[in-house]
Order: sequence, then structure tokens, then C-alpha cells
Amino acid sequence: MHLQLRVRIEVFLAFLGACLVGLFLVVPHWIEVLTGLGPDEGSGGLEWLITTGFLTAVMTMFTLARRRACRHHDAQPPAVDHRGGGSSNGDSMVTKTRHAASSA
Repeated sequence: MHLQLRVRIEVFLAFLGACLVGLFLVVPHWIEVLTGLGPDEGSGGLEWLITTGFLTAVMTMFTLARRRACRHHDAQPPAVDHRGGGSSNGDSMVTKTRHAASSA
């Protein structure tokens, strides 16, 4: 799998998880709303446990995606500047050629 695609998938899944965490925070008794059951007897402890797990997963996925993207970016060779003649003093090849022609 290409690294860029992998990073995009990780970022998407992390974003989806972040949206779920936001939803869990807005509807704190979501298990009761979805299933009609009260496994934690209405205390909300199970919901907070699941929300904390999702939040940890989101933070981990964002961190891994960023680390992979930065590592991939750092591993890329530097871009080659094709505009100039490669001189370190800023003179282009055209300037050097004109200077040599006018000196002759």
C-alpha cells in the first residue's frame, strides 16, 4: 500500500473517531438511547470508558499518521532548481555567458 494512501486512511479514521467522541460527549447515555438497555445502571461509566478508549485511539492514529508523513517527507530528496546554472554565487549561466562574450 502506498504510504500517502495509508496516511490518508489513518487521518480519515482518526477524524471519524473524533466525530464519534464528539457525539458521545453530546449524548452521554448513548448506549441506553441506542439499545434501551442500562448495562451500567444509568451511571454513564461504561460510556465514559468507551469514549476514553476512542479518544486514545484517535490521538494514537493522528500521531502515527503525522509521524509517517513527516518521516516520508524527510526521506524525500531535495528538489533540484532547474532555473539557474547551479552557481553558488547566484549568477546564472546566461549571465556568465554574456560576461565571457563581452570580455573577449
